[in-house]
Amino acid sequence: MPDTQRGLEDGLRKAIPYFDQAIAKDPGDAEAHVGLAETYLELSSNYARPHDVMPMAKAAAATALKLDDTLADAHAAMGFIHLFYDWDAPAAERELARAIQLNPR
Repeated sequence: MPDTQRGLEDGLRKAIPYFDQAIAKDPGDAEAHVGLAETYLELSSNYARPHDVMPMAKAAAATALKLDDTLADAHAAMGFIHLFYDWDAPAAERELARAIQLNPR
């Protein structure tokens, strides 16, 4: 694996305990849950088996949405989880459309 990829993987894996610490300090921090979900999503694309990390991504995204349904990034994360892990295109489309509605950029 090239050094740049190794560096990205290492950075992603190092980020997880920091998000966990932030969540432990403030379980109501929806953005920390989104960050954790996005980290697991990125790991699943190249560095970890989706079966191992996508359930954690899904749980983190679901918690973020429960805490704040207006976070576009949380809807986007859940949309990608539905598309690439659940193979549920209609649910993915709903989540991604909601993300775009909340933040068109």
